[in-house]
Amino acid sequence: MTEVRHEQRTTANSFAWPMPPMPPGSPLLAVADINGKFLESASSAQKEWAAFVHQRVKENVAVTQRLLSCQSFTDMQHLYSQYLRTAFDQYREQSEKALQTGKSITEGFARTMESRVGEVAQQTRH
Repeated sequence: MTEVRHEQRTTANSFAWPMPPMPPGSPLLAVADINGKFLESASSAQKEWAAFVHQRVKENVAVTQRLLSCQSFTDMQHLYSQYLRTAFDQYREQSEKALQTGKSITEGFARTMESRVGEVAQQTRH
């Protein structure tokens, strides 16, 4: 029985290979650090965009319901023009945020690359 359990554990973790410890200045650690920072930034930007889209969908549904309760064509026109102005303003603001976020990610990536390249270059000289 014990052998079967050991076999099952080995099979379940067949891709869990032990990693040898890496020296502090390893280029692989630098790449892992850069990738980690990039993925965190991308995840944050994606989360912000998803929240924006979710809010817009809720507003789209709400305006449809309000349009159904309008008593006149003039009311519908006023409501829908207000909705469109708000939507365009929100999309513009969100697009500006996305551009700023992309710029920040790129600048952060460049700073991280510079510092890591400098560290690796110093360690390879010694």
